[in-house]
Amino acid sequence: MTTKERLHRLVDELSDAEAAEARIVVGHDAHDETRQPKPEVDIPVGWETFADGTSQPDWEQALRRSRASH
Repeated sequence: MTTKERLHRLVDELSDAEAAEARIVVGHDAHDETRQPKPEVDIPVGWETFADGTSQPDWEQALRRSRASH
């Protein structure tokens, strides 16, 4: 079974409610920051700041911007 066939099978198994909530991102919209999924895992509290107490930048957003610029 190809990846495309597996994907079709998974989509066909969604309930109407699940399908309505699904986010489909294609083409240029893949870099739309408002449509990016939230991280599945929260980072440890100690990683939110540098050793001197200043806040860490939003590394995930920086990575998305970098990828979108190519």
